Amino acid sequence: GAALMVEDLPFALKLIFSTALKTFNETPFIKKSVKEILWGYDDPLVDFLNRVLPGILPFKGKFGLFVEMNNSNTGLFTVYTGANDITKVHLVDNWNGIKEVNYWHSEQCNMINGTAGEMWPPFMTPSDTLTFYSPDLCR
Repeated sequence: GAALMVEDLPFALKLIFSTALKTFNETPFIKKSVKEILWGYDDPLVDFLNRVLPGILPFKGKFGLFVEMNNSNTGLFTVYTGANDITKVHLVDNWNGIKEVNYWHSEQCNMINGTAGEMWPPFMTPSDTLTFYSPDLCR
């Protein structure tokens, strides 16, 4: 990932990045707990790069998959109550006022469908497909 991030940068910035990797004894693999990978850990190289080259990394502070996502606001979901059709209960009608996104190259992938992931309609069978929309994944 890091190599792709610097691939189009000028040679001088690539040299700084390479020197920083060596200085901080970075290796292709690290050992971290599941908690650290999910909820973040402090990384001296990340701190250094954010100080020296602000904006080069898409994040600041701790590095982790779900950093700053605990109790975060993912937008406004408008969902069906099931009052008119119980099979639609909890299904998302729109997210932040839109019924589809435009991130992907296919109509199906841009759909905002399913639930928000917390609940599904009743009376589902094992052969039914469980769909949900996650704004973090844009799908």
